[in-house]
Amino acid sequence: MGYQRKMTPSDMPVEERAQELETTRWAREFSWDEILALARYLRRFTAEDGTVIVEEGTTDRSLTILLDGKVDVLRTDRAGRQRIITTLTKPQAFGEIALLDAQPRSASVRAATEVKVLVMSYANFELLCQEEKDVALHFVRKLGSLACNRIRQTSWWLVEAMELLAESEPILEAMADLDVSASSEVRQAAEEALRRLRAKS
Repeated sequence: MGYQRKMTPSDMPVEERAQELETTRWAREFSWDEILALARYLRRFTAEDGTVIVEEGTTDRSLTILLDGKVDVLRTDRAGRQRIITTLTKPQAFGEIALLDAQPRSASVRAATEVKVLVMSYANFELLCQEEKDVALHFVRKLGSLACNRIRQTSWWLVEAMELLAESEPILEAMADLDVSASSEVRQAAEEALRRLRAKS
């Protein structure tokens, strides 16, 4: 999937970017001085409905914070069709993990309305770490916390989904055999579901 349109940068004073950042969940636990410091490393963009902000499979290392509007998160299935897996709105963000690693993006993100966003590129993240070490440390802790929460939520979603698959032994066997990087809660739930299923037979 190619980019349908490009995001348009919006030139505005740092103070105004800081005020916009303050309205999002990223402002929680940060002082005004820290928010102002972070705003120096963020760029503001607008995008029209239909703009592909992130493309699945690319290694775009950036964090995007929604200020206004909503975006669809899409993944390509085995048949090559794109499916919407969730919709994000203000004050949600995406790219927390992408900013920290160099792995390909696991999904595409497309504007579902006109949107306004703040974006921290990896280059600016490196500058933040070099020039504002205390703020950067607080920022990375925030990234880690949000990433862990997202993984935890995904794990519980998978556990609940397995209740619907409780009669499918091949699927449960595959999930119980996930590699060590997978969530232990998911593996344990799959193993327990397998035990229950086999006890019935």
